[in-house]
Amino acid sequence: MERKIFFGKWECTCILITLIGTKVVLNYPRVNVEIAGTAGWMVGLYTGLLTLLLLFFILKLYAPFGGKDIIEISELAGGKPGRMLVGLTAVAFLLFIVSFSLRQFGEQMITMAFNRSPISYILIFFMVGTLIGAYLGLEAIVRFQAVLVPVSIIAFLIYIIGLAPSYDFSNLFPLLGEGPNALFIGGAPRISEFSELFVLFLLAPYLKRFQDFKKAGWVSVVASMFFMISLTGAYLLVFDYPSTLRSFLPAYELGRVIKYARFVEKLESILVITWATMAYMYLSSGFYLIINTFAKTFEIRYTRPLIPAFGIIVFVLSLFPRSLLETDFIIIQYFRIYSWIIAFGMTILVLLIARRSLKKTRQCSPKS
Repeated sequence: MERKIFFGKWECTCILITLIGTKVVLNYPRVNVEIAGTAGWMVGLYTGLLTLLLLFFILKLYAPFGGKDIIEISELAGGKPGRMLVGLTAVAFLLFIVSFSLRQFGEQMITMAFNRSPISYILIFFMVGTLIGAYLGLEAIVRFQAVLVPVSIIAFLIYIIGLAPSYDFSNLFPLLGEGPNALFIGGAPRISEFSELFVLFLLAPYLKRFQDFKKAGWVSVVASMFFMISLTGAYLLVFDYPSTLRSFLPAYELGRVIKYARFVEKLESILVITWATMAYMYLSSGFYLIINTFAKTFEIRYTRPLIPAFGIIVFVLSLFPRSLLETDFIIIQYFRIYSWIIAFGMTILVLLIARRSLKKTRQCSPKS
């Protein structure tokens, strides 16, 4: 078992930005356009604001438990059965995220650069990097991301600015797209796009101060909102609606548009490397948390023997969908609509029960 480590709000923020924001390079912009039409960019703003409200409420509930993760808090709420129930739910939740994201990244790489390679071949390469990250441990993962996430942010900004000559602001009209109902009612369940924020409540023991814990949550949500809004907005500004509904890889299609003279063309080739790096950061973080959460749930001292077993499970699960279409359908129609129930609903429920248990304990304790 690796030694106890601590890191600051910046490292925690980088992990959360990776897990929440990376999805923008997959099918996120197209899904928003499907929901709200030309107002698709507002979905990220709307769901982000809802997430900030939920986070404010959750942090208020969490205040008495600073330094404990959701697994430890669930034991306070329901004893060992509570810890087992919440822990296994968290493991299943993370397994789904990592397995299906692995498949999405693999399919994306085939579409972009390796169209003659079998999907299993590409997935193995991603899994090797993910397993290496898990063996190196959390400290190596967070230090790696603390350096590369700022680089990725700068690359993203250059990418958005590089698209500016192709922007047509008339593509954003009508401003409310498919109407207020589509945006505010149809878009509300998409707070699930921020469901990876659940990881914040698994990382609490690694942060020394509760203030760092709160700031990491706020900053990661706001930064992810920016990525979601800006990329969806760029997608709508470059491609007119409804042609925006046809692409399964919006970010890649946008990359093909960027051309500055003869020496800056085929930028999508560089994006392949960037996306591969982002995929490794995403998968290694998620996979490590699966191992760590499972070990904490069952009080397993040594975690490294679990890595090969869970590696096989993730790899097999990623092969269940028959195609990219089926993978996207499962994620869009099920996970990205209902995962908020686990990420936010379960967290709030556990905290409410734990606070009640804590209050009873204090009332029953003898007065000094």
